[in-house]
Amino acid sequence: MQSLNITLPDAIANALNAYIGDQEVSLPANAIVETALEEFLYQRGYLPPRK
Repeated sequence: MQSLNITLPDAIANALNAYIGDQEVSLPANAIVETALEEFLYQRGYLPPRK
């Protein structure tokens, strides 16, 4: 697995923090970002379809 450090614009970071705060079970930000990126890449055909 590769490691990637990113800097988020304030608007996205604030929205992510608000999302995390609204969840009953708090997930780490990296897990949420990984899931969101994975979905983005599936939708655009860069990852194979899910079974």
